[in-house]
Amino acid sequence: MIGMRERVAVLDGTLAAGPKPGGGFEVRTVLPTSGIAATGEANGKWR
Repeated sequence: MIGMRERVAVLDGTLAAGPKPGGGFEVRTVLPTSGIAATGEANGKWR
């Protein structure tokens, strides 16, 4: 989970993870779509 959070943070996104009310586990990530170059560089940081 820590590695996933770090990767999402590099792209200025957010990550939420935890148990679902009805059972199971959910991982939700929101990543910005603007500013990502075709070369793989996002906001001056390499992915």
